[in-house]
Amino acid sequence: MTQSNPLLIIALVANSQIRYLQIALARRLKERQHSQIHLYCKTAQEIEFYREFNEEGLFSSITNAAVLNQAVLERNLNRAEVITKARSYEKKIGCTYNVLAMANRHMGPGYALGGYYHPRSRQSVNTSYLQMLHGFNCQLEFWENEISSKRITCFIGGGKEICVLTRVFGIPYRHLTLIRYKNRHYWVENEFRDVPKARMLFASIELDSDASAEIRDPYPFVSGQNKRVRDSVKIGRVILGLSQDLLKHIYWFLRGYEKAKGYYLRDRLLLRIRQRRAIRRMTEDKALSLADLEGVPFVFFPLHTEPELSLGQVSPEYYYQLGAISALSRDLPAGVVLAVKEATIAAGRRPGNFYDQIIRHKNVVFLNVFEQGHEIVRKATAVATIVGTAGFEAAVAGKPVITFGQHNSYNFLDHVMVVTAEGQLRKYLDGIFNNEIDLDKAKVDGSRFLEAIKAVSFDLGAFDYKNLQNFSDEEVARAYNGLLESFKVVELNQPLIDTQQSLIAE
Repeated sequence: MTQSNPLLIIALVANSQIRYLQIALARRLKERQHSQIHLYCKTAQEIEFYREFNEEGLFSSITNAAVLNQAVLERNLNRAEVITKARSYEKKIGCTYNVLAMANRHMGPGYALGGYYHPRSRQSVNTSYLQMLHGFNCQLEFWENEISSKRITCFIGGGKEICVLTRVFGIPYRHLTLIRYKNRHYWVENEFRDVPKARMLFASIELDSDASAEIRDPYPFVSGQNKRVRDSVKIGRVILGLSQDLLKHIYWFLRGYEKAKGYYLRDRLLLRIRQRRAIRRMTEDKALSLADLEGVPFVFFPLHTEPELSLGQVSPEYYYQLGAISALSRDLPAGVVLAVKEATIAAGRRPGNFYDQIIRHKNVVFLNVFEQGHEIVRKATAVATIVGTAGFEAAVAGKPVITFGQHNSYNFLDHVMVVTAEGQLRKYLDGIFNNEIDLDKAKVDGSRFLEAIKAVSFDLGAFDYKNLQNFSDEEVARAYNGLLESFKVVELNQPLIDTQQSLIAE
């Protein structure tokens, strides 16, 4: 079923981090595109929240879409039937259920190899393999039925299982994503955060031969996060945080919130203690400052938080950070070191001796966890990454980038080298340190890439993920216009009555 306007019947998947912005955007879509909007939530509390905004009939329906959460509780399953159905769906969607599990914190904690001490959920502990298969069977079947019965023409938001089905049905998908440059966002088209238009625009952008760009400030979310972590590990804040976690859990339990049945309280409390210990270790004498590397050629490898969608969803082909570090260490030329820095938010989640394994490599050093990533990128000879901000910043600055991730938005640039087999590493590193990379061209290409990204993105002003109502009508308009531009849809002057009636007639 092909429609001239993909915004005719929208499946909007609730996202608590942008819930007020989603509501404002939904209002604008209904007013100006005459869209039918079906809202999908994950909990009873979410449904209750959104119903308060539905008095004017903003949403055509509000549905609890957390089918998997209930399905995995079922017992006495027929193993043969479950597996046969799962195999059928795997063939249809083009990936295994294990890949779906990687993007799900409850189903795929085993794939977060460097996040062993991330708080466990009861669902992750109590769900068997067969129950997981059954859960995904039910979740995919639910979305198939919704697509067919409601004749969905577009999904806004949602996870991996929605993305694979939108490809099967030929339905467009959009997700609002922070691009990690200032407070600019864009609408991505799949779970890999892909924006094909940026690559197309890159080819048409012309800049002077001496053009160059550098990102000199961390984007707001990172700078705020670093400050919060620095403050949170002070002993007084740790005690306060432990008390707040305990009281919050008691409150959720007394109110009957589903959150109280989610993550183990003990794990959440212990994480605060481990975080303080890990941060102290990565700010002590053994953790170098950037100044300590003055005059030393180095490759920068930033660690990723685990579990995180950047690894489990965006890079399902390669997610082994220790493996990447060890392989880079092996192939670095003499005199070059690998500088590793932890992500502040990841502290306390690592398995035992994780950092000890890394620093046993003679040519690997740890940087102070509070060193600014963009400053390290500026001083580094090259950046190696799987996915993440440092690779983006280096690509923009014209620094050589080695990436193990197959889906980064900057992978098409000539100074970005994608690792599809580890045997390529030695060749890439030799090329970098034998001055075989055209750095002048790389700087111009990096500037062109940034201009292309800016052209397909928009500024959300003072909006952030802590103050969820901190946006204006102008920011809503930017998000709305960006969405229309991603589809090449124009403002409508009259309701889509004829089109809707033709759909009903079909």
